[in-house]
Amino acid sequence: KGKLAFIQNETVKNRVALKPNSQTLEVPVVALDELLEAKNPVCVKIDVEGFEYFVLKGAIKTLQKESLRYLIVEFNNSGLNYGVSNELLYSLITSYNFTPVTYTGNVIREATSFNKEKFNTLFVKK
Repeated sequence: KGKLAFIQNETVKNRVALKPNSQTLEVPVVALDELLEAKNPVCVKIDVEGFEYFVLKGAIKTLQKESLRYLIVEFNNSGLNYGVSNELLYSLITSYNFTPVTYTGNVIREATSFNKEKFNTLFVKK
């Protein structure tokens, strides 16, 4: 809970700023655990231009909820801007008993890693 500076002039690439300046916007933020405390989410989609790891670190209770069956998370190496590799993000997600899957039509198969060809990876709780 607090405030973060966001880059505000890059349309769909707006993101948490490494250093606040006159071009950034300070916004209040809360952890997902606080936001979803009284909720029972089934699916959570996270696409925050590289800040996914930190969003998930604020969602420890949420990740443990029985209701949460699916995560959709973007992997595109933008976490490197914040010192977080795709592999570290993947390790955090799988430590909460989520496994990546692929799907074609109605067929879902367990994958061996996050999706390296497209940005989003679907995870299913084991």
